[in-house]
Amino acid sequence: MRILIRYWTNKNVNKQAGLSLVEMLIIISIMAIIVSLSYPSLRGFLTEKDIVTTRITINQTLNHAKHLARSRGVFTNYQINDANEIILTTSDNQITKKLKLSNRIKVNPINLVFRPSGTTSSSISSNIPNTADFTITIGAAETHDTTLVESVSVSSTGAIATL
Repeated sequence: MRILIRYWTNKNVNKQAGLSLVEMLIIISIMAIIVSLSYPSLRGFLTEKDIVTTRITINQTLNHAKHLARSRGVFTNYQINDANEIILTTSDNQITKKLKLSNRIKVNPINLVFRPSGTTSSSISSNIPNTADFTITIGAAETHDTTLVESVSVSSTGAIATL
């Protein structure tokens, strides 16, 4: 019996356990190649996701601004600035909201005023409602790919549509 135990223990000592350094380097280099090949596709996917998310956010905040103006009977200023921030302020200064959008996208700056009557204009002091529609363009900040562009249109009557 002792001979069998000694035989089995000596046999296991000579076996190699784990991976060698060369095998690990080969595995790491293969993984690095796979990641580097998939990165551009992943980046495009994330940018496209950010554009769609921003369009949905802009639609929701525009509808919220329109609702505030009509339900509270106040002017609601809706602004998108150069820093990709949405700033929503009521004329009675009781409601002010600020929302930062993703840095991977670029939104054209715009300033809209929703009136209690439901119409929109570019300023509070203008008594004449605009007859032109406002278009908010959302695109990728780093590329000039026109397939990654979405738009939101706000008509002078206050109707909000995705283009």
